[in-house]
Amino acid sequence: MTATPRVWTRKWDSVHNQLISPCSVSTLFSFIESESKLESIDGLHAFSALWDTGATHSVISKRVVDALGIKHEGCVPIAHAIGIDEVPIYHVGLVLPNDIAFPMPNVPQTDLTGIDVLIGMDIINRGDFAVTNRNDKTMFSFRFPSMTEIDFRLDSD
Repeated sequence: MTATPRVWTRKWDSVHNQLISPCSVSTLFSFIESESKLESIDGLHAFSALWDTGATHSVISKRVVDALGIKHEGCVPIAHAIGIDEVPIYHVGLVLPNDIAFPMPNVPQTDLTGIDVLIGMDIINRGDFAVTNRNDKTMFSFRFPSMTEIDFRLDSD
């Protein structure tokens, strides 16, 4: 059985250099993995997320940790622009605006400025992701599961 795709799109009336969306994070949740549909969620909290194709992994802020009241599950080293830090990791669930749920075991907590969650390639590469800037208006879309290849060479308006 093929999963029904879930799509979420965000549009701005000007060109934007940051792709920010709402998201929710929970400590406890269950979902049907084959369809990535929510079955039940406990302790869901709303946050802002930055989509970052330059980040290999997603991370959460201390604000998320404090809001959820969770304890860390250990520590891992993470590399960043100015070196390597040892940071705590947590087990949480991420829910995107289109109700796509992803388990995030071992997600690191680090300092984030102006956002609560950084969505990295560990989430982005699970679906189809596109950004356009037609008519000086930015739009990005995310679809899960991946449904087709996107090849702009084939589009000729």
